[in-house]
Amino acid sequence: MVDIEEQPDGILVKFNISRLDIMKSSELLRQLSTALERAPEKMSVDVSELDFIDSAVLGVFVRIHDLSIKQKKKVYFINLSKYVKNMFDSTRIGRVLNIQ
Repeated sequence: MVDIEEQPDGILVKFNISRLDIMKSSELLRQLSTALERAPEKMSVDVSELDFIDSAVLGVFVRIHDLSIKQKKKVYFINLSKYVKNMFDSTRIGRVLNIQ
């Protein structure tokens, strides 16, 4: 579901699938939580490959954001596809998450 790369400034997470929904949300939370634990200070989540996400996935993104605050780390969502950007804008989740 995700590829995790260690980089000099933190962890980069890239999706290797284009659709995420409630059926994959538990596994997504597990994978992103594991990546966040490995991150020294920063994790970037590249969402450019995502063509579809549902509200359960948005909930996972918020949960990861909350975990990062508790761990005193930063999570950035980068390279938003047009669909994901529209979802973030319409739900106003972009006001909560760090978008780059």
